[in-house]
Amino acid sequence: MKRQRTSSLWIVGVLALAAVLILSLVGCGDTTTTTAAPAETGSAAADLLPAAYKEAGSIKVGSDMPFPPMEYFLEDGVTPTGVDVDIVEGIATNLGITVEWVNTAWDGLIPALKSKRIDMIASSMGDFTDRQEQVTFVDYLFVGEAALVKKGEGGAILTEADLSGKSVGASKGTIAVTILEDLNETLAAEGKDLVDINQFPGDQDGLLAVQSGRVFAHVLDLPAAAYEASTVKDGEALDLVLPNLLGSIPYGYALRKDEADFAEAVSAALQQMIDDGSYVEILEKYGLAGGAIEKATINGGTTSAG
Repeated sequence: MKRQRTSSLWIVGVLALAAVLILSLVGCGDTTTTTAAPAETGSAAADLLPAAYKEAGSIKVGSDMPFPPMEYFLEDGVTPTGVDVDIVEGIATNLGITVEWVNTAWDGLIPALKSKRIDMIASSMGDFTDRQEQVTFVDYLFVGEAALVKKGEGGAILTEADLSGKSVGASKGTIAVTILEDLNETLAAEGKDLVDINQFPGDQDGLLAVQSGRVFAHVLDLPAAAYEASTVKDGEALDLVLPNLLGSIPYGYALRKDEADFAEAVSAALQQMIDDGSYVEILEKYGLAGGAIEKATINGGTTSAG
């Protein structure tokens, strides 16, 4: 999944970041935004931070923006905000360092991490066991899939089986496709009509297909689904159905596999946010408290992406 819990509308506050932001261009057209304000120091998590990062005083964090409400830009088109941005900035503060945000295409994130062009991936990335072979995850949120249908047409969709015989979209290469394929196996075993799976280049293509009536529904990560349901045509175009019924996996921040000490430091910094309440405050701001974790976990994912 490109990314891959509540069905309530998002409370997406447009809050300016506390730090002053500086925009610069880096290789391959990526955009880096650097926090200028110094981070706080002296936390227990900061003591675990590897010396190289302490000396550098900052980390480069790759993210494929925009993907609201997880990571996107404010109206200036430059300043990053969202769930991932807020949490990672909090982690950095507890580690006593600053963050440089590097806008990177989704399929280039893991290569950029491995080649040390970035130090962390914070881009709504699902912690799958096959991805754990390439990176180490520090998990921070549980997220499922959901479906969007045309406004007023979701009343009869109460379970996955209610999609039987209907045309349903999903973005190519995402877990949504796998979920629909698995659903078809179940429907076939029960002698029911299969879902007509339509694969689109991206979620926006699928949502346009829903609105035009070319497909009945489109499946995507719940955070994005809820955001789209509340914002497209001021919430009057789409209904969200099947929240959390179509799978559930942890999102994780991805780090290099050979930096176990850095993973421990990030995990400790996140746990500090969980313990002091700042973590759940961020999730509540974006309507995501239902996906909160109680303990920061390394490589907690137990399912494969494929």
